[in-house]
Amino acid sequence: MRSKPWSTGIRLTKIKSVTLVAAAAAVVLAMLLITSCQPTATASREAWVPHARFVDSIGEDSEVRFVRLEEPGNMRYGGTNRYVKSVIQGAPGSLAWQVDLPEGEAMLEFTLGFLCPKDTIPGPVSVRIVVEHEGLREEIYGNKLWVRFLERGFFNYDERIPLDGLAGKEVTFHFESEVAEGGPKGVEIAWGYPEVYRREHTELPNIILVCMDTLRADRVGYINPKSELMPNLAELAADGVAFTKAISQSPWTLPSVATVLTGQYPSFHGAGKRIFLPEAIKPDQLDEEMKELGFMNRKSDFIISKLPDRSATLPDLMEGKYRCELINGNTLIGRATNVSIRFPSFVEGTRKGWSLTRRAEEWLQDNHDKRFFLYVHYMEPHEWPFYYKERWGSESRHEAEQARWMYDELVQIGDGFFGRLIKRIKELGLYENSLIIFYADHGEHLYDEMFDIAGHGSTLSNLLLHVPMVVKFPGNEHAGAVVGDYVKLADIFDTIVSESGTELPEGFTSQGVPLRDIVEGKLEGSHRDTISEFLLYGGEKIALQTGPHRLIHNYENGKQRLVEADTDKRIPFSSSREAREVSNRLIKQILAYIHLAEMAQEGLEVSEFSEEELEALRQLGYIQ
Repeated sequence: MRSKPWSTGIRLTKIKSVTLVAAAAAVVLAMLLITSCQPTATASREAWVPHARFVDSIGEDSEVRFVRLEEPGNMRYGGTNRYVKSVIQGAPGSLAWQVDLPEGEAMLEFTLGFLCPKDTIPGPVSVRIVVEHEGLREEIYGNKLWVRFLERGFFNYDERIPLDGLAGKEVTFHFESEVAEGGPKGVEIAWGYPEVYRREHTELPNIILVCMDTLRADRVGYINPKSELMPNLAELAADGVAFTKAISQSPWTLPSVATVLTGQYPSFHGAGKRIFLPEAIKPDQLDEEMKELGFMNRKSDFIISKLPDRSATLPDLMEGKYRCELINGNTLIGRATNVSIRFPSFVEGTRKGWSLTRRAEEWLQDNHDKRFFLYVHYMEPHEWPFYYKERWGSESRHEAEQARWMYDELVQIGDGFFGRLIKRIKELGLYENSLIIFYADHGEHLYDEMFDIAGHGSTLSNLLLHVPMVVKFPGNEHAGAVVGDYVKLADIFDTIVSESGTELPEGFTSQGVPLRDIVEGKLEGSHRDTISEFLLYGGEKIALQTGPHRLIHNYENGKQRLVEADTDKRIPFSSSREAREVSNRLIKQILAYIHLAEMAQEGLEVSEFSEEELEALRQLGYIQ
């Protein structure tokens, strides 16, 4: 059973000689102090909200693991996979769960399935749920499963059992299974995320987060008026707030999405860092210790770090108040990297937008009457090289015009899937009072003038770091607003935390701020500092952007380069007094950040800062 991966911190005391514990670095690394997490009221409605979860209550002798769900036979034909955190029970067997039920309406919800060895002899297994109160036992659910290996992923979806007449009582649920004599052997019953919900009035919004992977900012109409590729996103922007200068914290998916889900810079959430090895090896040569740290897809001299358990994510923090679900098209934020399993259930295994949209529509239909957090991650713009090869057969360099044409076609197709999703949200009556956030994790090189390459992950160019972001607030507040202040993807975390009324653990902080505060003029966003880091290819670099300037530090030679953030054009340090002053300040700040990042990555080591380093940290807003 997973332990809760809360991040905690230690408050700093300002004295002549300051010492920091590296584990507390994430606490002091807020570019601006996180503001109040009080949600803005929306129209009151009735909804089912989480009350108690079985996975939080089982003993050490019981097992919780993710189990794959699928319709019979579909997994033989490459169907989309859905995984649910499940309580595992041997058959025959019994598990007990004691719950204090709420006053008013309540229900028990779960999925049901079985697991069995490949050589299982088919046969029936009976299951039931008995509720016990004051010595009385009543069966509230019963079913019989025909167990066969080819259908080992079969589940009855989202069983809902009303708990009428038990309001306010302490009860014990008994999950029981029986196998008749001569029945199948070695069967395990998987009770998928049993949870008690209560019915209540709520003013908290539903949260819908949508990522369009690899979407360039210049393909979006509110940033580039010449582009008409995304009319459905334009409609969302008309009802929401369009941010024209959103900056990603990494030029590729894993560290970028991890920042959205944790609110922390890559060096502090840890996902996506390249851990270099003495020599190139194959994935099957990784020892157990290296597998715990990260993964590799092919022969390489580095492994890529997973998201560590210590980093708390949005679904970790919201799970007690919201039903959380991920519909995911990108393997890089799947089980292998420890991201998708932070959600109690998730879909992965397909990169096709039509399949992701269908699964999201199904989930919304089944859960529209709950308070929920849904994250959908589309892949269409990312897939252009595969479709290019299918049409023109290129193995290496593509023709630039053809590459851009193919990319634009898939941007339009992705927007179509997004539009279909929004249409369904409206049909279910969820649109008005939902917080809907659309973003891209990074952009794409398409043989542009300054970078004559294709792909992403290899530079800290504005073409990769400048991304689209639209926020539709509940009640369509600030509809049609366009914000030109610099914001960052880390702000998405703080926005969701604030709007959902999520409580953060004591000492927890992030590197973002609620976007509502910027929209409503409570914060000046124009000169906020932003870190972008963790390349996937080439020499390691890190960028610090403040306003229109971006300083890029090269780890290999220790040199820095100052560029115009919007154009990537180099600004010689000696070109003007302003360039010298900006570069000197940013160099001090980025070196101070690197110092803190190294401490956090190396463990609980105590470090002392010089007065010069302390001043740089103050300028960054790390300490007061």
